Amino acid sequence: SDTVTKASGEITAHSLVNSRVYFKWELEKETASFTQKIMPSQPNGTVAYEADVVVKLHGITTAKRNELKLAAKTRLRIIVRDNEDNYFLCGADTGCNMTEAATEFGTGFGDFKGTTVTFKHRETDLPAKLQSSVVSGLSLS
Repeated sequence: SDTVTKASGEITAHSLVNSRVYFKWELEKETASFTQKIMPSQPNGTVAYEADVVVKLHGITTAKRNELKLAAKTRLRIIVRDNEDNYFLCGADTGCNMTEAATEFGTGFGDFKGTTVTFKHRETDLPAKLQSSVVSGLSLS
């Protein structure tokens, strides 16, 4: 299986097996968000961690539609790059799930035409920061 090595809250090594790859989506500026949440339950004495990744994919193509259909059926690991060139791995332990994908066709010439996709990370820890050397060693297609 894939391996993820963590040390001091950061991912120091990550490898994929069986020809598995990450898909790479290039997004327009200011069209995605990444929100982390710590959710303690005092009555239960537990803490859960969530993260939401919301992206806007411009354009509507058959290839993109098929990728989204595949993503909707499986648990994913998602690498997020923030505006300060930090990388985070969502779903390292149990995977992320797509919770919604809404395709908009717009009415006016200047309206957004594409799909807004929401993914949910819910695990026993927040998404860990990936060292940049780990990211460069992964196969991103």
